[in-house]
Amino acid sequence: MQNPDSEDRTDKKPQALEYLLGNLPPNEEEAFEQDLTEGSEDAMELREYMDTMTSLAEDVARSMPAPRRSLKNQILAAVKESQAHAAEHPMMEIPYMDPAKLLTRANEGEWLESGAPGITLKLLFHDVKNARYTVLAKLIPGAIYPTHRHVGEEQCFVIQGDLQFGELSLNTGDYIVTPDATVHDHSYSVGGALLLLTTALSDEMVTH
Repeated sequence: MQNPDSEDRTDKKPQALEYLLGNLPPNEEEAFEQDLTEGSEDAMELREYMDTMTSLAEDVARSMPAPRRSLKNQILAAVKESQAHAAEHPMMEIPYMDPAKLLTRANEGEWLESGAPGITLKLLFHDVKNARYTVLAKLIPGAIYPTHRHVGEEQCFVIQGDLQFGELSLNTGDYIVTPDATVHDHSYSVGGALLLLTTALSDEMVTH
């Protein structure tokens, strides 16, 4: 004949696992927590499950690629989606900016939506004669600028963070000049970035 206590222990084991997974209804979860006392068999079994799950999580983590590579792959997988978004949503309409304004304090200016998710711009200077703008660009981690063709030369200085152009990686302090008519398949930031750009702000979006 089976020991009633043993039968009760058998019932508690799946309940402990369900508790860890967050699958118990609120009333059962509260009753289970009330039943747990320091040193009880229920508490010991719960700790055993927790140790097992922790070990499994560590094994999975060790088998995964480096976080940076994993995030980069996720970003690249989102590129196609960004192209569709670019086709449906035009880039920012450039607001009027007084070309005579030569000084912008750190706390002045407004961050404007660029039209690309996760990318905002602050206009600093408008060179009317050459139809050029100097702007700050802020990219949140994972932000993607869709495939585009540059209209005019662009100068880019990475103040902080990272910027990726395909296989080319730029980091804090790096500077790059992009010639007129250059096509960038996609630009993105893994960890976020703050950029200083001198550009025409009229890139042509390219859809494949």
